[in-house]
Amino acid sequence: MYLQNISALNFRAFGDGTNSPRLNWTLNEGMNILIGENDAGKSAVIDSIRYLLWTTSYEAVRLQEQDFHVCGTGRAETLVLEATLRDLLPAQEAAVLEWLTYETDGSRSLVLNLQAKRQPPLPGRRPRIDIITRSGRNGTGPEVGVAVRDLIRATYLKPLRDAEAELRPGRQSRLSQILGAHTLMEDQDKSDFDATNPHVVATTLVGIMNQAQHQIGGHGAIHAVQTDINNNYLRQMAFAGDGLQSEIRIAGDASLPQILERFELGLLPPSGIPTDARCPRGLGYNNALFMATELVLLSAGDELGLLLVEEPEAHLHPQLQGKRVATPS
Repeated sequence: MYLQNISALNFRAFGDGTNSPRLNWTLNEGMNILIGENDAGKSAVIDSIRYLLWTTSYEAVRLQEQDFHVCGTGRAETLVLEATLRDLLPAQEAAVLEWLTYETDGSRSLVLNLQAKRQPPLPGRRPRIDIITRSGRNGTGPEVGVAVRDLIRATYLKPLRDAEAELRPGRQSRLSQILGAHTLMEDQDKSDFDATNPHVVATTLVGIMNQAQHQIGGHGAIHAVQTDINNNYLRQMAFAGDGLQSEIRIAGDASLPQILERFELGLLPPSGIPTDARCPRGLGYNNALFMATELVLLSAGDELGLLLVEEPEAHLHPQLQGKRVATPS
């Protein structure tokens, strides 16, 4: 499956084809490079794809009033974005069967059509934008659901980023999103830890976390402190018949999302330095690590392998490329 066409009507720099040109770009299967002057609409093309297909980063992308094309002194009331995806695999066609468009040559494609309309603002409120995304050309098919969006999400490399911060642990961290979207994470949210036979090593991530919690709870030092708190203090503070008990646990629950949000990814120290030593690496190498991590999603399954790279020069590493070329094979 690949993105064959993207079109836009009244979206940012693109108008309705009368006073301002509208977007109607047919892409090749493989690499496509968009070149143009500043403020020519390159970012608008990238963003039109992001609004239609969404991205694997699960970022919140929402149309704003300023996304509607301005011509002269007037701003458009409506805008339309449309994307055509071709050469779906049989399994992909089966997953989106009711949304397919049947072409005259007998082939099938997936067409997504987003229509947005500005509504008058309520008193003291911002203008409301009504958005609906349907399948079929001109939005003649049924409304598109989340299952379709999950199949066609694009991988997006932002032009500017803090690569080191992106890979740190935390709520909805980028690393947790990448790990969670990988096909190898299937069934990792199920616990295979058996508390009645705790010495059998768990294999799933949730099972391993439950086993670790069990072992920590039974650790001598932890158990002694917990018993001290409960017996010597909490018991004295409780009302009669209302026993207070505490438990020392690993923070958070053992759900897969929370487990993944505790992970961080970093480069090992240079050769000659112990691997467990904290040794920050340079921005260039951290950028390379971030890109490598994002690219994992392109080969993680049968979904749309679409990579959006905005400002490619921000992702180049000429010094590293020079070293690679100079290295004898």
